Amino acid sequence: MLIKEVISPLKLYAATVRVPTSASANASTTTIKTAIHAESAQHARQLLDHLYGRNSVSSLILVTKFQTEATAGAAVGPLSADQLKLKALTDQKRQLAQREKQERARQQLVKAQAQVLKSRQVRPAVVAA
Repeated sequence: MLIKEVISPLKLYAATVRVPTSASANASTTTIKTAIHAESAQHARQLLDHLYGRNSVSSLILVTKFQTEATAGAAVGPLSADQLKLKALTDQKRQLAQREKQERARQQLVKAQAQVLKSRQVRPAVVAA
């Protein structure tokens, strides 16, 4: 076993694949969505080509952690009124925290600009009498 097999986990790819609807040569095809774990997009495409046939992959995209979490929550079902209230409050809290962070950064920038401006001002020379 190689160390890279342990430290680099497989990525999840979502693919749209064309599959024949019947066994005849003139059969029409239908598209299906599937997911596959692989090290890279090229490896995922090669695996799908082996499973579904050459040139059967219509699209292949990397599924991010955010997309995985979002779809996991959506699969549970619709939220109740209480859950919607909590979700709205949580979203609002997150937005306010982001706005607070942006405002603090803006204030720090203004303060730093004022200090730079102050340091650039010409000070009158002191003449010894």
